[in-house]
Formats: sequence, structure tokens, C-alpha cells
Amino acid sequence: MSSLAQQFSITSTRLVPVLAAITLGLYLSRLLAEVLPQWWAAAGVVGALVGFGAGRWLWKRFSDEPNAMAARHLLLLPLVGYIITPTFAPQIGLALGGIALLAFIIHHYEMASLGLLLDGVLALAVGSLYLSTTLPGLLPADAGEFQLVAATWGVAHPPGYPLYTMLAGLFAHALPAQLPFATNLFSALTMTVTVLLIARTTRLVIGETDTQMSPWAGLAAGLTFALATSVWSTATQASIRPLTAFFTVWCLNLLFAFRQAKRQRDLNLLGLATGLGLTHHPSLAFVGIFFPIFLFLSDRELLQQPRRLLPAIGFFALGFVPWVYLPLRGAAGATLAPEGLSTWAGFWDHVLARGFAGDIFFFRTLTDLWDRTLVFGNILTFQWSPLVLPLAGIAVMGLTLRDRLALLLLGGGFLLHSALTMTYRAPQTVEYLIPAYVCLALITGIGLAQLAQGKRPVVSIINPLLISSLMIVLAAQGMRLYPDFLWLRQDRSTDQAVEALLAQAEPNSLILANWHWAMPLQAQQAIDNQHSDVEVRYVFPAGAEPLAETWLRQLEDSSQPTLVTNYYPGTFAGFSGDLVPLDTQTPAWQALSFGAQPGLERQPASPVLFDNGLSLIAWDNIDTLEIGATTSLLLAWQIEEPVEQGWVASVQMLNEAGVLIAVDDQALSLDGKQPGDILVGRFEIGLPPYALPERYQITVGLYQVEGDGQITSAQGPLGQPRHLLSEPEADLSPLPAPTANPRQLVFANGARLRGYDWEGDQLILHGQHPNGRYQSLRGNREQVLATFQDLISGDSVRLGPWGIRLSPDFHIPGPDPGDRYVSLGQDMLLTAVTFEPTGPLQPGDNLTVDLTLRSTRPLLADRVIKVDLIGPGYAWRSQSDHIPATGAIPTLKWLSGTTVHDRHRLSIPTDAPLDSVHLELLVYDHFTNLRLPLLDPELAAQGIVVRLHEWPARTSQAD
Repeated sequence: MSSLAQQFSITSTRLVPVLAAITLGLYLSRLLAEVLPQWWAAAGVVGALVGFGAGRWLWKRFSDEPNAMAARHLLLLPLVGYIITPTFAPQIGLALGGIALLAFIIHHYEMASLGLLLDGVLALAVGSLYLSTTLPGLLPADAGEFQLVAATWGVAHPPGYPLYTMLAGLFAHALPAQLPFATNLFSALTMTVTVLLIARTTRLVIGETDTQMSPWAGLAAGLTFALATSVWSTATQASIRPLTAFFTVWCLNLLFAFRQAKRQRDLNLLGLATGLGLTHHPSLAFVGIFFPIFLFLSDRELLQQPRRLLPAIGFFALGFVPWVYLPLRGAAGATLAPEGLSTWAGFWDHVLARGFAGDIFFFRTLTDLWDRTLVFGNILTFQWSPLVLPLAGIAVMGLTLRDRLALLLLGGGFLLHSALTMTYRAPQTVEYLIPAYVCLALITGIGLAQLAQGKRPVVSIINPLLISSLMIVLAAQGMRLYPDFLWLRQDRSTDQAVEALLAQAEPNSLILANWHWAMPLQAQQAIDNQHSDVEVRYVFPAGAEPLAETWLRQLEDSSQPTLVTNYYPGTFAGFSGDLVPLDTQTPAWQALSFGAQPGLERQPASPVLFDNGLSLIAWDNIDTLEIGATTSLLLAWQIEEPVEQGWVASVQMLNEAGVLIAVDDQALSLDGKQPGDILVGRFEIGLPPYALPERYQITVGLYQVEGDGQITSAQGPLGQPRHLLSEPEADLSPLPAPTANPRQLVFANGARLRGYDWEGDQLILHGQHPNGRYQSLRGNREQVLATFQDLISGDSVRLGPWGIRLSPDFHIPGPDPGDRYVSLGQDMLLTAVTFEPTGPLQPGDNLTVDLTLRSTRPLLADRVIKVDLIGPGYAWRSQSDHIPATGAIPTLKWLSGTTVHDRHRLSIPTDAPLDSVHLELLVYDHFTNLRLPLLDPELAAQGIVVRLHEWPARTSQAD
């Protein structure tokens, strides 16, 4: 038996290097052939020779103890995954090659002494990433509020954030010429320090057992946290979240340091860090519940030596000193300070956020908790690539095996903070979870580095492979997200809107604004010390009064020239004056007591008179269109003679074949209007992602619906019902249309198939031309496939493994149940609809509707998803109306390709008739209440809503 084992060892020693050389040769052969497909045969041969030679050289270079050598060669296993991949996939080859190379470096080279160097590399990389994407100017909503309080030493909303206000204020006033940018930069620097501290904490824990893995584990944990979508987002704008994350990881670092060295200094600093963290945001208490448990389990003598705790308690109390800022600034009448803040009761109301008490445990029924659990899963996939989460699960196994006390602290903190946050009703759930992300990043780095420990060489490759896989996946995520954050940095829409509002506001005027716009408007006034004569008033809910009525009341009560940033079509129809849009870009309307001439160029010089007494006097001329995007235009009508109510203005866009592509119909408010008055409307139209690059016609007409349903059109010049406004041209898009079904096929001429979708029996195929421009095609399967071959791939062969030329034919799977592809404006797509029950409905039933929404670009607006179940003849209606994912993932946080699953629950009345029941969808802006246009010609022609489903007629008696 001994001789047999010896013979096997000799055979393995000879065979393994040969297999390794063959593996490396096949890998390089394929990679070069696919990277250089025009010379695929020669590149493949050269790659094979180079790879085989490199493999033999590596064997000689590292030919030490045979078992260790075999283990190192097993690090080439990722390359085998690429070799057997059945499609053309150079990106996969590069990723798997990167995993193998990085795993080899981790496994072979002792880097424990280079921990500080890797910390420096991490800080430089993450700091550069954040700095290059830090937003340069004013920001809306809470970010604008933090810019305002930092600039004015004000008081932020409960719990007040006094420590953040003082630190950000000092930082901002050190750069007074760039104050908005400085407050954003403070977040970037704070989050960079937090990332570095996560890496050091990971290294501290791993260093107790494995000094070689510790620097790499720290790097992996830091990147896991740094590249989470919401972490990166808050690092680029004025936000209190970076400081929340900092205190969380500082406390965890001190806990692990105390476990290792039992130093009183660490215990005292832990008290200070916990006090400061709770002063900053009380949510630290969720993770903090596990702090004393960890302490006493780490050093059981603490229970017998309570005097050691007294200094730490003193430092803990010292951490609450920043609270003094609040009553002092409240007494001074600081910006946004509530009345009574300097009183005992007012102070505690503010720091304990008692006004939000009703939001705590808002979701508490079993149904709510199940739905929120599904939302939590969606939040995790929103933060990280789906490949990160399985690696985090493997890391939990590592901590379970090697460090259960660390798992108690980190896993318990993650679960408790997540559970409590998911029961809280708030539109910032993705950011409230940041302390949980800190725990998850530490779990991932520590657990993956500790999973496999043993003397056997084969075991020693597991941790390097896991850590390198995580870092390559994170690098891919960073490359995917970076263009979106760079695009957001270049966007100046908030600055432009604020400048336009303040510039167009008359002296001593009033701007009624929602929170989204009130904060940047007030921040701009405070920073530049201009427009102080303009009052910016935040309009908030007033008790039981509907918010729309509150807006109308304040609008009617105003005796000043007034602008409003919200628009409620139904309620504002009762306004005694006119509401005129400022322009196509600024989300505001000017309130006037009489008609006014808009500042639009007349097209042409003379009005266009319709026979109903209205004349079109001005409009925006559109020269170009973007495929997959919307375009706004203003139209101004003048009343020439008394006009009856009921007229609707209709803007339509048609293609060269005369087919209707887009439509926007708006009822004209004529009540109380007199000849000479002017009506101004803002219309929005757009092209679907699969529109053709050609010339379009934009026309306008007027019609009214008679009592019997007959439509009567007003006649314009030459007796025509519609007037031509402009003839813009559309070009191929430089941006890819999103797809729910990615499929990468590459053709020899450089063209690509990117993916496919289904809308009913219509196939939408997404391609890329050889020149890099994107185009989507729609039609029946055979027509679209043939058009794709002719128009995009140019009859070029498609490329297979090693760049081998294959038949251009390819298979596209049919639609799955619920597949949709509906463009909701230029912001998002509806890609799937499912519901339960699927059969006939009964009175008293509860219907669950699940929508899958996918963003087309980074979103800058807050959208609301409205789903209605409607009975026959609108006899009854069941409605669900909320921010996506029950408010947890607002669209303001979405980037390109974000996928959100949005659940709606609807109840059918027990006495409801069920003939012709249908389900419909409408998406609208949270503040302006303007609906998103449907960029789908067929659906747009049917109305403003998306019909999701119709149920067969069935009543309870029929059962």
C-alpha cells in the first residue's frame, strides 16, 4: 500500500503540472481569440503556445513540495469555467482570469506586513471614486436641508443631528466660496474614513488567526461596504448617513480591540463612541443592544470588577454634550428651529422624534411583515450584485465555524437593525439600513477569510478563491455604477430650477413649495444672500385637511405674486385665477389673477384661429427628438370670443407613415374666462425605445365629447382639424434601452444583440450597431429577427467560443406569463405583471398584484405607482397608491437598470358586481401630480392608463 501511494504521488507530481499548463494554454487561446475575433485562428494558436509555455514556467518556478504545488495549480479552476462556457464571452474570461490571478497572489505571497499599504490603496481608490462623483451644487429634499443648516448653523429635522450640523458647518465654512459642494464633500470624506475603518476592523479580527489573509479580507470588506449603491449615493451628497456608519464601525472596532487586548482605553473610547453615536442618531441602539453582551462574554471579569465600567460610563455621558447645541440655537431663533426647542418638553420632543412615533412598527401584521421581508430582499439586490449575496451566506458559515461571538455581535446587529427598520414607515429605508450594511460587510470579509482553516494544502486555496471572487464581482459592480454616478454629478437640474424660480419670482413674492424644493430654495437664499425679498414657504399637511386643500387655501389667501411647485388638477380647478407653467423645465406654476402673455416665440407671427373661438398664439418649436425619451412643450391659447366648457387640447406625434406614436390630451379650464384671456398648458410626448430614426410630425387639435359620446373637432385654418407645430428628426440613441432578459450575442462586424422583451405577442429585440449606436426593434418574432439581421448585423455571422464563426440564426425564447414591456415616460419600464388569484374573482376577495419595474436611467424625480381594480361602469374601485416597494425604495434612489418589485394589495367589496372587472396602472409625479406619458403607441391611443388585466364576468350567485 505504501508503494502504491508513493507511485500515485509521483504520477500526480508529473501529471498536475501538465494539466495546469494545458488549462492555461486553453484559457489564453480562447481569450486572445475572442478579444481579437478578426484574427481568431492565429490568436488562438499564439494564446495556446504562450499559455502552455507559461504554465510550464510556473511549474518550474514554484515546484516545491508536491502537495502544495498541486494546491496552487487548483487555483486555475476558475479558468476551466471559462474554457467550457458555450458562448462568446470574453468579459467572463477576463473576470475568471482575474479571480485566478488574484487568488494566486493571495495564496502565494505573504502580505501581512503590507496591511497599511493596502489600507492606503483602499483609501486612495475609494476616496478618488467618491470625490470624482461628489455632487457639485444644491440638492433637493433632506440633502438640501442639511446644506441649509450647515450654512446657517440651523437645526435639522428631528432628532436634530447637532454633531453633524457642527462638523459639516465647520467644514463648509472653511470653503465658503463652494459651500454646497463642501457639505457634499464632507460626506465623501466621512464615508472614506468609514470604509478604511471597516477594513482595519476586519484585519484586526482576522489577524488573530491568519495574518496572511487579514489584509485581503480587510480590502474585500471595505469594498463590499463602499460599493453598495446607497452607501456610494450618500457619500456624494450632504447626508447624515456617513456619520451614522462611522459611529457604527468605530464602536465595533473598539469592541474587537477590547476583546483582543482587554485595555481600559478601548473600553473608555467605546463609551464615548456609543454616546456620540446615539446623540447623532438613536438607531445605533439597535446594534448597540449587543455591545454589553459581547463585552461581558469577551471578558467575564467585568462583572466582578464593575469599577472598570465607571470611566466608560463617564465617557458615554460626555458623548451627549452635542445636544446642548439644540436649545442654544433654538433660543437664538436658528433656521428651521421649531418653536419651543429651548424648553424642556420641546427639546425632548425633538431629540426623541416624537412626531414620528406613529411610523414606528407601522408594518406589524403578518401580511405586512411578509411583504416587507420580500422588500428587504429587493433592497439587498438593489445594493449589491446578486453574486455578492451568496458569498455573504458562505461567510456566515465561516463565522459559525470559527468565531461565534463575532457572529453574535455582527449577525445579531444586522438582523435586529434590519427587522426594526423594515417595520418603520419611511421613504428612506434603503439608507436607514446603512448600519446593517456595515455589519454585513464585516461578516463577509471576516467569514470568507475564516471559512477553511487547516494544514492540508488543498484547504488553503478555498479562502483565497472566495476573497478574490468577491473582489472581482465588486470591481464589476463599481464599473457598472460609476457611469451613473458620474452622470448624476454632471446633472445641474436642481441648481437650474432653483435659479429659474428665484429669478422669475417678482420682488416681494411668495413661493409655495414642497419639502423637495423648499430646502434648496432656502439654501440658495442663505448662501448667496440674494432674493431675500422672496418668501419661500414650505407647505406641509395641516391636520385632517387634505394636502391639496391646504395648497389651494394658501394659494387663495396669498396677496402677493405667487409661485407654486405642486399642482393638483382636480382641486386647483377651483382656483379663482390662472396657473401658468413657468417653462418646460422648471417644476412650478405662476398664479395669476388674469391672463398673461407667456414668454414664447410665436410660430408663426400670426395666431392660428380655430372655429370654436380659441386661437393658438405661441408654442415651443421642437427640432430634434431622442428615442426612448420624452419632450415637453408649452402651448398658449387666447380666447377670442366666449367659449363653452368641455374643450380638450390634443397634441399628437405621428411617424412618416402617419401612424400615431404619442398623444397628450388635456382639458382646458375655461370656467370664468373672458375674451382676451390666455391659457397656457404644458404637454409631454415622447418616442418609445423601439421607435425608428426618422422625421416625425407634431400636431395640435381641439375636440369635445358630446353627451352621446360623439367627438366634435374644432376646425382650424383651411378647414383642417389639426395644425402642424413642428417636424423634428430622431436619431439612434447613444444610450442602451434596458431589458429584462439580457442576452449577449456578438457578430463579426461588431454588432451585438443585447437582449429581448415581450409585450403581448410582440417581440422587442435590443441591438447595437457596429458604430456603437443602440437600436430596439418591435414586431412579430419572424419580422423582428429578419429586420435585425438586415439592419443591425448586416448578415454577418455571429461569433462562438474561440471567436469561431457560427450561423447567424439564433433562438429567442417565447414570453413567460406576465411579461410586459411598457415605457412609462423616459424613467422606467413595466416588465412584468402577476396577480393572485389568477382565476375569476369573487365579492370579498383580496387581490395581490406584483409589478416588476425597471429604470431606464438615473432618476431625479419621485414617482408614485397607482394600481386600481375597477368594477363595471366604475360602480366600485379598489385603489393602491404608494411610492414603490411600499415606500422603501423611492425612485429618487434608482440608477440605470434598477429592478424593483412592487406589491399592491386590493380588496373587492362584498356586494360588488363583477362584470367587466379590470385592473389598471398609472404612474405620476409625487409633487407635480403630472402623470408619466405612455411611450407605447397602442396603449397611448387607448388612454392615459395601462390596462393590466380583465377578468371574465362571474358573480357569487353563478357559483
